[in-house]
Amino acid sequence: MVDLNELKEQMAENAEATKNRLHTLYEKMQDRIAVDLKNARDANEDPNAKGEASEGTWHQLFNAYLPHRYRVIKGIVIDCNGDESDAIDVIIHDRQFTPAIYQQFGLPYVPAESVYAVFEAKQEIDKGNIEYAGAKAASVRTLRRTSATIPFAAGTYPKKDPPRILAGILAYESGWTPPFGDSFREAIGALGAERQLDLGIATARGCFEVSYGANEPEITIFKPERALAAFLIRLLARLQALGTVPAIDYDEYGRLLDIENT
Repeated sequence: MVDLNELKEQMAENAEATKNRLHTLYEKMQDRIAVDLKNARDANEDPNAKGEASEGTWHQLFNAYLPHRYRVIKGIVIDCNGDESDAIDVIIHDRQFTPAIYQQFGLPYVPAESVYAVFEAKQEIDKGNIEYAGAKAASVRTLRRTSATIPFAAGTYPKKDPPRILAGILAYESGWTPPFGDSFREAIGALGAERQLDLGIATARGCFEVSYGANEPEITIFKPERALAAFLIRLLARLQALGTVPAIDYDEYGRLLDIENT
């Protein structure tokens, strides 16, 4: 004979497990990536090797979890005038409409119009690395971005203003105690407009998101237990808010071609 009380308890347990399934998935993802990043730190004594291993882990994470409309690479951003950014550890750019246009020494050149976000991968978050990531962001944001009209069956879509490019920092640790205290907030607040960082993570300590307005930056801190999940969800939300990058004006890029008049 079925014990109704026991059956109800079992159903309640099953419902609770189902309700928390996302928590379980997030925690497992958090554990796996944290281990990969720690192994990259521990397995390599050379700073460059550590950096490359860490970058590779972040690339794998983004390529696994971001929608296929986005492509994640290390490279250089270039504009229609031939001006270039610094080398960027993680570029999130449009996958469908604006491909990489050239490759040199293993680093692809990405048209500025296609870029949604740029990140620097470091071993820890500290004042120097925040300033470094901000400078890298500025080298991208100050490039010229074109926009073109898009013909369709009933007419033409107008040119779209390029959205503000997101920027951030990716790390395993924080160099501060507490990791996101006054020193961290002062470093974020001291960044100029083109150097602003929007998102960042130290997987062992937590992650942060910054909103900029007329007053002081508004900083939200997420706990370390599910920092990766929080970071990915907030990154996806910010990417979604950007919509689609503008159509590239290839005529502008073609101005630098040598054309022989006949």
